[in-house]
Amino acid sequence: SDNQTSQLSLAPEIPFVSVMSCFQGCLPCFGSGASAPKDAEKQLPFNVKRSESLSTAAGSTPFSGSSPQHSPVSKLSNKRGSDGMGLPSEMKQQTVDTIAATAGVVAPKALDITKNFYKKMLNTHPELLEYFNPAHNVPVSIHQPMALAGSIVAYASNIKDLSPLLVPGGPVAAICHRHCALGVYPAQYGVVHENVMGSIAEVLGSVVTPDIGAAWSEAVLFLAKACIDTEESLYQMAEQRSGGWSGFHEFQVSEIKDVATGIKSFSFKPPAHSALAGQPFEFTPGQYLSLQVDPERNGRTAPRHYTVTSPPGADFLQCTVKKI
Repeated sequence: SDNQTSQLSLAPEIPFVSVMSCFQGCLPCFGSGASAPKDAEKQLPFNVKRSESLSTAAGSTPFSGSSPQHSPVSKLSNKRGSDGMGLPSEMKQQTVDTIAATAGVVAPKALDITKNFYKKMLNTHPELLEYFNPAHNVPVSIHQPMALAGSIVAYASNIKDLSPLLVPGGPVAAICHRHCALGVYPAQYGVVHENVMGSIAEVLGSVVTPDIGAAWSEAVLFLAKACIDTEESLYQMAEQRSGGWSGFHEFQVSEIKDVATGIKSFSFKPPAHSALAGQPFEFTPGQYLSLQVDPERNGRTAPRHYTVTSPPGADFLQCTVKKI
């Protein structure tokens, strides 16, 4: 983030930055201590309808007032939604029982599985490096593998009652917000599934019988569908609000202010030719911007996320950054 801040400060050299529409904050993982409100509706299995209602609540009100008059603005170029992917909308009871029975075996090896997973996936798909902060991932750190390991354990441990993970505004919804802020698209879930299953087999070895492998495969694909459908509804929410869009859109760095020692605010406006030019930008409290700057010109700079500090309804967006 220090590098990005210094690069953004060079406005004459880098006058434009790619910005993702506002999304909510994210939890690093599901968390084994996740719990649902007492009156939370229990859903097992949940379906597409459940995913849509969850995402709408998680995203809060898209905007205030009447609907915008402009056509939806999207910079997403990959296929959207889960239609045609053959993903399961529910899990078989045998799958649920198998995951529950093997959760205790997988849990102690979860970190080994996720470290293997990230090493394997990023070696075979280096283009995915742009989605991760290298300081938080192998081989430098195990922060990212630990987060994913926690998610796997929480998912398996709650497989008979997923409501603690699926409540509106809960862990799964928060993760979907972060995926949207990064521009994750459905086909990438296939890459994740392939490499997760490969790592499970490699780490656990002969413990993974065909029945166990099939159960974990279906469980991973089931969660993938839920996330894809939730993320699609979030993208649509972002497109429908005033000044909203999906995907990374080019903005101009319109102003840089020194707020205090080591703290700068950066303001962004869409170029004059953009469909967003002059639009009032609506968002809800706690939402953030995702900024994509590529100072090395290699396409592998992970986006950074900053809370929106401009007022709702302004014709510009702003974030404030402290140099660390």
